[in-house]
Amino acid sequence: MAYLKPPAFTRHLANPLAMRLSARGVATLTVVGRRTGDPHKVPVIPVEVGQNRYLVSP
Repeated sequence: MAYLKPPAFTRHLANPLAMRLSARGVATLTVVGRRTGDPHKVPVIPVEVGQNRYLVSP
């Protein structure tokens, strides 16, 4: 599956706003870029279903 770059609205407004608010269980996942090695931050929502944990991207 190919990577689909999120729209500018999501990258520049929605994601940074979600990370700053950190309300209702929003956490920040930081991953290192594969080519550049630069850290990238993504807002995620950790969800527990039974004994399993999942990460949901808003």
